[in-house]
Amino acid sequence: KTRKIVHMDNYLSKMGGAIETVEAKHEKMTTKVNGLKARHTANNKNLKKLQGKNQELDMDIQELGSLGEQQIRRIDDIERNQAVIIAENKTLHEKVTAFETEQAAQNKKIQSLESELKNLRAYY
Repeated sequence: KTRKIVHMDNYLSKMGGAIETVEAKHEKMTTKVNGLKARHTANNKNLKKLQGKNQELDMDIQELGSLGEQQIRRIDDIERNQAVIIAENKTLHEKVTAFETEQAAQNKKIQSLESELKNLRAYY
């Protein structure tokens, strides 16, 4: 009986050591799991922040695209207006040239009439 008790005591001592080893490993694993959970939570927070920033940047890109389209429309309007102004300036230039030509012809006529008047005065 004593031998069985000693044998049983040795067996229980070994098992107790094994249990302590398993408990220590379990504690380490629990610590690691808690650390991984904390890191996972932090990563999720960072991911949500990045998703928010990404949405803001997407909105900024859409806004810039819209502004770009507005600028293109404005440039098109300016180019159309410029073409109209160029055509109007050409017409105006033609009218001014015609007016100057007519004015020169009238000046010659006036000079001719003044000369005639001078000759008539000198004659009479």
